[in-house]
Amino acid sequence: MKNRSDIRDFIIHLEHSFPVNTWVMNDVHIWPYVRQRLFFHLIEELESQEKNVSTLDVKEEIVSIKKNTINTRIRDVLRYVKFIANLEKKEYLFLGANTYRTLHEGTLYNKYFDSFIEKENLLEKSILFEYDTDNHTNYHNREIIQKYKYIVNGFSILNRFKSLFKIQRKNELDDFFTQFIYFLNEKPITKSFVDTRLNNTFFKELENLFNKKDLFEKIFLKIKPHTVIVLCYYSNLDSLAAVIAANRLGIKTVELQHGPQTDIHLCYGSWTKIPKEGYEMIPKNFWCWDEDSEETIRKWANNTCVKTKIIGNPWCEYWKARSLNYSNTNFILYTLQPEPLSFEQLFPEGIIRLIRKESYTWYVRLHPRQLLIIDEFIEFCKSNNIYHLINLESATNDSLPLLLANCSLHLTHFSGSTIEASFFNKKTILINESGKVSYNHLIKDNRAFFIPYDDDHIEDKLNELIKRLM
Repeated sequence: MKNRSDIRDFIIHLEHSFPVNTWVMNDVHIWPYVRQRLFFHLIEELESQEKNVSTLDVKEEIVSIKKNTINTRIRDVLRYVKFIANLEKKEYLFLGANTYRTLHEGTLYNKYFDSFIEKENLLEKSILFEYDTDNHTNYHNREIIQKYKYIVNGFSILNRFKSLFKIQRKNELDDFFTQFIYFLNEKPITKSFVDTRLNNTFFKELENLFNKKDLFEKIFLKIKPHTVIVLCYYSNLDSLAAVIAANRLGIKTVELQHGPQTDIHLCYGSWTKIPKEGYEMIPKNFWCWDEDSEETIRKWANNTCVKTKIIGNPWCEYWKARSLNYSNTNFILYTLQPEPLSFEQLFPEGIIRLIRKESYTWYVRLHPRQLLIIDEFIEFCKSNNIYHLINLESATNDSLPLLLANCSLHLTHFSGSTIEASFFNKKTILINESGKVSYNHLIKDNRAFFIPYDDDHIEDKLNELIKRLM
């Protein structure tokens, strides 16, 4: 395997070689969970220059009953009971992380949920659940936000107690799953996946998933939403559990697109064995930004219950209806991406030399996950003598649609901002093979161009293309 296309082909081969739809625990197909985790593991193995770097934070603390006093356990149970009792009926339940928030007009604004709620006038009909435990007072639409993490322990205590009086269902997997593990164990690139993921931790994660599914069922039965809308359904156990619970209860499940949906993104594309009734872990509806993203889903969803709809990008649509005036309109916007891409991959010597020439103004935008290592990035830029030549603060803190609307040109490896740039009729230079594959339709339309970051002549080729496009 050399790239993400090879990863896709390998996983499709597995999907056809093993009876993946027979792997069921607690009446839930677990293949989507295995498939998605294997996908990100292989990306890390192929693309990361530093091993043991996590592409996606999929490891979660296993929910357990705290070893504490009886009084503490009683307190946690009472907090859970009070939480459930105070929930009110709402038509729409939104679920996501605070990483989708940006500081906008003095409040932390959820770029997709808040803009969608405002556009559709859904504020009075909605409730918004967030994974994190922060409780910022300046969250936009704070009155509809619920933080539920603190009541998980109380629910777990009650659930564990009730399970003592239930007949436990078997969670045994068939012999083909054992053969699947053996097959992966024989290959060096997937052996580490078996060692780190398909061990005892794997089953504890699933136990945690089902526990959270039970919690969300209780929540949904009280709120009675007719639609549950999530951002990045595969990112953690909370969103997966919520989707399972809603699907089980017959509630409409939706993923609102937050980034690229392409054939080589195995959480969205190239499903080959999905049942007609869909998988419990996958939303039944995908609301897409554009026709190409929708087509990615439709290729495998046409003969299933999974539906698609194009709604555009709510955050971009929000800005299109406002003033797009900006202090600068003559700069290259370089949107970075986090691990497994290293700083050296993001800034090969050719790009560093081009920045040093000072022929162009460079705005360099960090990915939200890179904010945790901003000091390391600044030190990298200083050591390469380019920090004083880039605008990092405005590029990272100002609204992405505002930057895209005013830049002269957009540069990235394979970010979803490529699609967003096209919404503002701005061209993108892609410098990663994954970008070339993901956005080939934009390249064919001359809305994007490709130069590999490891090209020995990237400085000259990039400079020539920039001159032509600007």
